[in-house]
Amino acid sequence: MGVMILKKSRFYVFTAAWLVLAVLFLTASVTVMAEGEATAERTPEYASFEELNGKTISMLTGAPFESLISSKVPDVKEYTYYTSPSELLMALRTGKTDAFLNNTAIADLYVNQYDDVALFPEPLKEAVFGCGFSKNYKNLPEWERALAEIPADDIEAVWNKWTSADESKKIMPKQTWKGKAGKIRVAVGDSMQPAAYINAAGDVLGFEPEILLMIAKKLDYKVEFIPMEFAALIASVESGKADVCAGSLIITEERQKVLNFLPYHETAFVLIVRAEKSSGEGYSLFGGITDKLRDTLITDGRYRLILSGMGTTVLVSLLSGVLGLLAAFGMVSLNRMKRRWISRLIAAYCRVIAGLPVVVILMLLYYVVFASSDISSTLVAVIGFTMIFAPKAYALISNAVDAIDRGQMEGALALGYTEKRAFRRIILPQARKIYFPLLKTQFSLLIKETSVVGYITVTDLTRAGDIIRGHTLEAFVPLLLIALIYFFLTWGMATAIEAGSRTVEKYMEKRTDK
Repeated sequence: MGVMILKKSRFYVFTAAWLVLAVLFLTASVTVMAEGEATAERTPEYASFEELNGKTISMLTGAPFESLISSKVPDVKEYTYYTSPSELLMALRTGKTDAFLNNTAIADLYVNQYDDVALFPEPLKEAVFGCGFSKNYKNLPEWERALAEIPADDIEAVWNKWTSADESKKIMPKQTWKGKAGKIRVAVGDSMQPAAYINAAGDVLGFEPEILLMIAKKLDYKVEFIPMEFAALIASVESGKADVCAGSLIITEERQKVLNFLPYHETAFVLIVRAEKSSGEGYSLFGGITDKLRDTLITDGRYRLILSGMGTTVLVSLLSGVLGLLAAFGMVSLNRMKRRWISRLIAAYCRVIAGLPVVVILMLLYYVVFASSDISSTLVAVIGFTMIFAPKAYALISNAVDAIDRGQMEGALALGYTEKRAFRRIILPQARKIYFPLLKTQFSLLIKETSVVGYITVTDLTRAGDIIRGHTLEAFVPLLLIALIYFFLTWGMATAIEAGSRTVEKYMEKRTDK
């Protein structure tokens, strides 16, 4: 057995090594194609709305601007949606989309940083940035008055500070005031640079948080920032998880139906497209990879964000797996009571959980069931995945028990065992040999399923990778690292469970011998 496990381990490590080499080669190759051609003069690939007919146009999830685009481009081939600006940029640069909609702040940042993208020459519509307040929040007028007292030049200085290329100036002010007026909870986008984003240490940055702090200082409010995905901002305010949301939100009629807005800066809806290709300088294959690895891991200590996210993934997975397994054994015990209504209740629960997507279950728990509670999003994730894992473990254990010949129970009863003792000492040890290997597979799947907890503001391993991509605006190396970490996590957990199963078997054999 030990030799077999050693051979399997060598096989997995060998496979992982080849995976690393293959993806690194692919990364370098694609990077050469994407970045090896610097344009001397920036000319957009498409220069008129007519040229965009029949093309794919993308936008952020939760940004309802299809009608605005169709008013200018009536024959769009397809609308596609992404969760962050960095994903939109990568989709454009790799040819998955032909243009994407955003605001002037993000557009200026990307055009200044990348030679292969350009600003579409015609803006779609003038607009205004705003922070969205809950309809139930009664103190919005005092925030409006405080904002009006701040000089326009001060607001413009904050805007210029965060949209510039000088990273040394991008420091948030400290909340040194006492906060006698109370606390206000602000949901902010965690990857909406330069409007609102977080760094490797989890600190909230951006021009919107700083403007809110300027107002809060005047009113003597303490501000609690809650970072999350852009798509969750409005939902967090509607559900009562936050009082305000901010993060590159543009005021629209649809959004004004559910939020009251505090406008603070003019902007415009614009399209970002690829720049026309021209001959450029050569590109260093391995130098490019080295730079990207440094940006992903070393710059600003971003490895800490990955380690923190990995810790959250392991915590949620382990707690959910253990609690789900205990719940599954409880369901098996209840089902053995042979009460029809209990069996039907368990069956109905299993069918409901099996029929719902994981993300929907998590969002129902976070935004509906625990909407008015201060329970942490990580605990909600543990509860959600316990509910999801328990029916799967129950089905495996129940089927394994049913697979044991009934003669085993009859023989035990004939020897004077009670039914409970016979089940515990005779049936369950034999069933364990059937369901334990299958549980190993289900637990590996559980680890991978937890990658969606970012939808309820949990910064797990996947979300940490998303945030880093939002900073580096480069996808391949962060995704490669996250994929490798998940691979070794699932492999390591599976190996640990396999070792644990052998220990349990030896322990049970000793107890049976006694």
